[in-house]
Amino acid sequence: MEQPDSLWMLLEKARSRFEDILVYTGFSIEDILKGCAGRSGIKCLDYIDVLIDGRYVKELNTSDCVLRGSSNQKITYLNEKMKPIYEEYMKQGRIVEIFAHNQETIITGILNEVTDYE
Repeated sequence: MEQPDSLWMLLEKARSRFEDILVYTGFSIEDILKGCAGRSGIKCLDYIDVLIDGRYVKELNTSDCVLRGSSNQKITYLNEKMKPIYEEYMKQGRIVEIFAHNQETIITGILNEVTDYE
């Protein structure tokens, strides 16, 4: 959480509109709880349902890491009610969605690492 104050303000507003908030961070939850992102970083956790933590490591990007970019990243359910929902979703494997909005192409999801360019 490199911008914890801004994230906290965003999450606070988003909570009233969304029932499910997932956040990715390169920091570990343990470091956040120890204060590496300040008090705002700790307060952010109150608004997050699912946290995916840990730095992305290109060499650990494998297709079985659904919702995660690399196998070192950890999924933490801060709202236990979300666990069965996410576990069911992850059975589908990685999903990439492509759509157009305002004459722009938007891609969401986690791509598999391409290792062969032939």
